[in-house]
Order: sequence, then structure tokens, then C-alpha cells
Amino acid sequence: MIVRPDPKSGRRIIEDREGWEVLRRIKLRGCRVCGVDYFIVQLHHLVGRDLAGDDVADNLVPLCPTHHQEVEERKLVTCSVLRERLTPAELRYVLGKKGDRFLDRYYPLLSA
Repeated sequence: MIVRPDPKSGRRIIEDREGWEVLRRIKLRGCRVCGVDYFIVQLHHLVGRDLAGDDVADNLVPLCPTHHQEVEERKLVTCSVLRERLTPAELRYVLGKKGDRFLDRYYPLLSA
């Protein structure tokens, strides 16, 4: 299946303070990679803001500080584990926004 990126990807949905509170309530759980307690997790944009990623629930995953840093550094194993644990809605968001080449580049599967 080839998914084409959105040609209007320059615009992004930006949440205000109230919107972020709602997103935090929805998404803040244990780290998606290691499951560590939600008190120290951070929300990570799957498609970064610099790449027109939106402030929406399907583009955000909870990560502990260690795994957040490893994903930002694009550590292969951590990014692969994260991809395996994406929900169907998160996967659809990334594919719809940037396509399968982006997904394979930023979140490659090791167990394929």
C-alpha cells in the first residue's frame, strides 16, 4: 500500500493551552516504549512540528525522558519498538500526513 503525503503539509493544527490540557489527559500514560510511570512522561510528536506535525492526539505518544531523547536521536531499536506499539489511529495519522517512506525512515521495523 502506497500512501501519499498531504500536499498541504505546510499548515498545522496548533493547540492552545486549554487544548494541550485535553491532550495531556487523553495521552499521558506510561511510556510507550518501557511503560514507566506517567508522572515523568513527555508527549512526543510522531511527525515533528518542524515537519508540519499537528498538535492532535493521533500525532502524540507518551515517552519517558530517556526514550524521548533516544527517539529524537533516532536510535534504531527504540524507534522500532515505538513503531510496533503505535495504535492504528497513530499509524494512520503518520501515513496520511507523511507517507510510508517517512514512517520507514523515522520508525523502521526491525522485526519485519
